[in-house]
Amino acid sequence: MIRSSPCEVLCEPPRFAVRVNQTVELRGPEEQTLAEIEVVLVVDYTFDDGPAPGADATRTAARCRPR
Repeated sequence: MIRSSPCEVLCEPPRFAVRVNQTVELRGPEEQTLAEIEVVLVVDYTFDDGPAPGADATRTAARCRPR
C-alpha cells in the first residue's frame, strides 16, 4: 500500500521549495504489516541573478505555465 501526502510548495522569490512525502507499507500474505517505510523528498532552490535563460528555456517555460 502506498499513501501520499499532499505536496507542499514554498515560493518566496528568490527561493522555491517542494516537499513530497510517501509512506509505503509492505504486507505479508495474510495482510499483516511487515514493514512501513516513509520517503521524504525535499527540493529547495535559491535562484540567483545569473545569466538570462536561453530562448529554448523561455519557450519551454511559457508552454508549462497554467493558462
